[in-house]
Amino acid sequence: IGYVITISILLLVLKIKKLPIQETLGLYTPKLKDLIIYGSIFIGWIFLTEYATYKFGLLETGQWKGFSSGHILLRGLSICLVAPIVEEVVFRGLLFTRVKQRFGVKAAIFLPAVLFALLHLKLSETGVENIFVITTFIDAIFYAFIRNKTNSIYITILLHALGNSIALIERLL
Repeated sequence: IGYVITISILLLVLKIKKLPIQETLGLYTPKLKDLIIYGSIFIGWIFLTEYATYKFGLLETGQWKGFSSGHILLRGLSICLVAPIVEEVVFRGLLFTRVKQRFGVKAAIFLPAVLFALLHLKLSETGVENIFVITTFIDAIFYAFIRNKTNSIYITILLHALGNSIALIERLL
């Protein structure tokens, strides 16, 4: 429901401000070359962070053991499909464009990345989960860099979905 409300508010803002949807949200088809280059870099980053997570004993697996198949399916669709689309439309679409127009590209890369990382901050007694806010922040910087270079959020949606899918698989192990 939260995602539906978010998209509804976003569309309302676009309509009220009379902003062009394609340009504001970065809904342009990227070049295949860009997908290959940025996708390869991101996969390398994933391998590096997964190795470090494993090496330092931070890999948390099996968090979803005991959940029903239906529950896992719904959460999986939300995490791997809906969240990447909505979050990229909001953070690398609307926020990126509006911040860039007002404060320039550096701010458009940095400020939404801070908000994105804070959104993913998890409250826990151990604080271990909060270390992942750092990698989430770096992911967000990278997504914004891609958005700036390609003028498209489609690659960032795909990479975000890939990262979330790997996190989902870890929860199922």
